[in-house]
Amino acid sequence: MFCSDKDVIGKMNDVDSIVTFAKENKVDFVVLGPELPIEAGVADALRYRGIRCVGPRKVAGQLETSKSFTRDLVAKYDIPGNPKFKIEIRYSREPEVQNIRKDGQHKRVHGRT
Repeated sequence: MFCSDKDVIGKMNDVDSIVTFAKENKVDFVVLGPELPIEAGVADALRYRGIRCVGPRKVAGQLETSKSFTRDLVAKYDIPGNPKFKIEIRYSREPEVQNIRKDGQHKRVHGRT
C-alpha cells in the first residue's frame, strides 16, 4: 500500500492510482521502491507524465525483480560470478485430478487446470 498523510491510497503496483495521486497532489519528485512498483512500471508511467522519479525503468528493474532474467543476462555476456543454475518452466496440460466422495466411495474427477 502507499499512503499520504491523510489516507491509504492504494496498492504499490496500481500504476494508474499512483499516477493519479501524484498529478492531483502536484507531486514534483518521487523516490521509488521497493521492487513491486518498479516491476509494475510505475517509474515509466510517472516519467511519461512529466513527474521526475528516482528509480529504474521497468526494463532495467528486471535486474532486481527477476533472477532468471539477470542470470540469463550474466550468462549471455559471460560475466564472472554467476552460479550454476537451471531455469525450468512447467506448463501442465494434464487435467487436475480431484478426489470427491460420492456414495461412500472415492471417485476420480478430472477438471482443467
